[in-house]
Amino acid sequence: MGFINEPIPQNMIRSYKIPNYREITPGFWTRDEERNIFLFKYWTNIDNPCEEYFAFYWNDICFKAIMLMTYLGDNSIKWRLRSLEQSEKKEVLINKQDVLKDLREAFKVYGVSGYNYPTPNGVPIRSAKVIISF
Repeated sequence: MGFINEPIPQNMIRSYKIPNYREITPGFWTRDEERNIFLFKYWTNIDNPCEEYFAFYWNDICFKAIMLMTYLGDNSIKWRLRSLEQSEKKEVLINKQDVLKDLREAFKVYGVSGYNYPTPNGVPIRSAKVIISF
């Protein structure tokens, strides 16, 4: 099925401890249910609003991703990876390229905000083109 943006189902809402931050209870996520991989934003740098902080859960391992978003003039945005940090070290061997591949897929679906907005009065909203640069 792949990634989708969705409100977190009521029976799945819980808090997540973000290392070196605090506990977060997100309301929306970008999730691949079949592979149990999900992404949610937990903070925006107020001094640099294009720098956004995400938790990316991959195989039950939390990665902290700092992303830079750039609005391009042609209804496009570009996501760049500033850093990706594994929050807790596990004894499992992790292929970083697999993690990055899945993170790219998640951001293609996440788009600008991770929300699927309803179309007002049945008029389709032109979605932004998402460019992944990592």
